[in-house]
Amino acid sequence: MYDVAILYGRKFGLVDARGIKKSFDDGFAKRYIVFTAFPPMGSAKDLLKEMDYCEIKLTTNPLKDAKKCKKGLNDVYFSQLDEFGERGIDKDVC
Repeated sequence: MYDVAILYGRKFGLVDARGIKKSFDDGFAKRYIVFTAFPPMGSAKDLLKEMDYCEIKLTTNPLKDAKKCKKGLNDVYFSQLDEFGERGIDKDVC
């Protein structure tokens, strides 16, 4: 189990929120920090209210700020939102 999972991407949607919830339930990481350029909306925003282990940080440059956050931490999982959870599985060509 990772101490922190740092994820980054332009937008955060319901598929991303469900992927984080499932991975938390499976014991993947203790907490999640998501860097995104746009605020979550709709169902994703509602689901995030239940997920106190997930923190959303709005930024104009998600990758740059995610890398800064990663520097001082140990036992970190670092990934794009597009490659994590259900969205990553959806894009798998196999």
